[in-house]
Amino acid sequence: MLKRTMARLAWATVAFIALAQVVQISVIERALKGFESSGLGRAFIVIVLVIWGATALGLWIAALVYASRRAREKVAPYYPIAVLAVSNFIGALVYYFLFVRRHSESSSRADVHRKRYSSASAS
Repeated sequence: MLKRTMARLAWATVAFIALAQVVQISVIERALKGFESSGLGRAFIVIVLVIWGATALGLWIAALVYASRRAREKVAPYYPIAVLAVSNFIGALVYYFLFVRRHSESSSRADVHRKRYSSASAS
């Protein structure tokens, strides 16, 4: 469940970063100039920033919890917790995509491989 939560939060964070980059395109920036000066536009910007902040904070907390659980299982040392504690949501994003996602993909491939060869040797 924690991996699924981290996955959703990580992809939402990536979407917010992509949205921030798209808004920086000069044509779109000029089109939004009038909207962001209105009251509705300011409210929309505040809502988006609050949701982005909550997503980033949730990802960071989920990454810390996941790393601490892995450290308790003696699977990984405590340095991911230290790095995540001093980094921001970018560190949590990198931790998810480079460690958690890769580790879960390799373990699922190993399970498929194990099932395939255990059923072949049984017959």
